[in-house]
Amino acid sequence: NSALEEKVEARTHELEAANAMLSETVQQLEASYETMVDLLANLAALPHHESESTRRKIELALGIGKELKLDEQALTNLRRATRLHRLGWCALPRGQTSKSLNAMTSEELGQYKHHTLFAESLLLNVPELSAVGKILKFQHETYERSGFPERIATEGIPLAAKIVAVVRDYYDALSG
Repeated sequence: NSALEEKVEARTHELEAANAMLSETVQQLEASYETMVDLLANLAALPHHESESTRRKIELALGIGKELKLDEQALTNLRRATRLHRLGWCALPRGQTSKSLNAMTSEELGQYKHHTLFAESLLLNVPELSAVGKILKFQHETYERSGFPERIATEGIPLAAKIVAVVRDYYDALSG
């Protein structure tokens, strides 16, 4: 029995050491994903830096998410999506995003309506960010099916995409 207890104790120490290494690796991976989100957010904000309104948008989105009792992963995805809500703008010609939708030509409007697909495609093959890509894709869908890119019905719009849209539109309205 004593020899078995020693073997169990030695194996337990080995497993604890392996678990500690795995935990550290997971933390490093999570930090890498956050670094990727930082990089993409800064890219999406070009030629300007991320604004203070982005921080406020994230706070409001997370407040809504917590009020709706979203789980931790859903809150993480919501935070990332809110931060990256303009990622698809990278695919648009410079200056186009400063125009109102009413001032865009039909060609510009067509390009604009595809920016959410571009954002999704950037994140699709990154497992930890693919759910964020889906949120970004559907952030311009509307209840009455007049949104884009797919004109889906209300129940088909992910909750996080609805939250991002409300927060985005609220702060855009405040800033004119």
